[in-house]
Amino acid sequence: NMVDSRRMVVPIDEKFNEVEVEEVSSFAYLVTVENDTLIANMNYQDLAMVGAEAKVYLPDENGNLKLNIFNAADLKELVFDENNIYVQKEFISYKNNPRAKSPEKYLVRKEFETEELSMYAFLDDEVVFFIKDEEVGYSTRSYKFLMGFKNELKKFTGSCSKVNELIDKNYYKNNTASLRSFIEDV
Repeated sequence: NMVDSRRMVVPIDEKFNEVEVEEVSSFAYLVTVENDTLIANMNYQDLAMVGAEAKVYLPDENGNLKLNIFNAADLKELVFDENNIYVQKEFISYKNNPRAKSPEKYLVRKEFETEELSMYAFLDDEVVFFIKDEEVGYSTRSYKFLMGFKNELKKFTGSCSKVNELIDKNYYKNNTASLRSFIEDV
């Protein structure tokens, strides 16, 4: 196939050879603290950044989509799909602010919930535990968790001796998958 020595011109379709990069978006449902429900467009790539704020696209008065940034304190819940449900929770985030001293409100993704204990993910790699009837959660990126992981996990087990034995044997690690198995075992 000698392209240079052909006698006829072969047209090359530039449009066909172009690679279009298009952001994938879907509808997101937002529930504000005033209990208003909004339907917005949201890029899938922006889900990884949901935490202190959420970026969504809402139509303006002309019907054109316009970027809106909602603070986590202004939203109760954000639902992108059945696997990406974010709720507003209060805790000290050491990923967002390593020197934080007081809890703030953030949007966290639901990972697993039981009657007594719930697990949420913040910015994909900070796990936060919530005990039933407590307002403020416990981050696994806190100094106490990083330096005394076994002792901190035992605070959530209650009187479950089998789980305490697994903790003593270093069965659980400080990552999302291992902590999910911990909460399932409790």
